[in-house]
Amino acid sequence: AQVKIRYNPLVLNNLGERLDGTDPEPVKNGFKTYLQNLDFNGLFSIQKLEAELLKVDGVEDLQLESIQKQYGVLPFTSFSIGFVPDSGYAIIEDADLQITYEAHNG
Repeated sequence: AQVKIRYNPLVLNNLGERLDGTDPEPVKNGFKTYLQNLDFNGLFSIQKLEAELLKVDGVEDLQLESIQKQYGVLPFTSFSIGFVPDSGYAIIEDADLQITYEAHNG
C-alpha cells in the first residue's frame, strides 16, 4: 500500500512520529490495528481503512495512492472498494507499507 498523509506539524513530524514521543509509528499502527480488528472472513474496506487512519491524532487528510492484495506466492493484484481475504484474515508487512508525509500548512 502507498499512502500520502497530510499531518498536523504540532502533533507529528515529517517521519510521522508523534512529537510527544508516545508513538514512533502512529499511522502504521493505525493500519495494523484496522487489520487486526477485522473479523475472520471479514470484508477489508478501503473506506473503513481510511476512516480508521483519519482517527489517528495528527492526521489531517490522506490519499491512498495504491493498494493491492496478495495470497501466498501469487502476484500482487489491485482491487477496488474491498475484498474478503482468501485465508480469512489480512496482514501487512512493513516493507509493503509505504507512507509519505506532507505538513498541513493552513
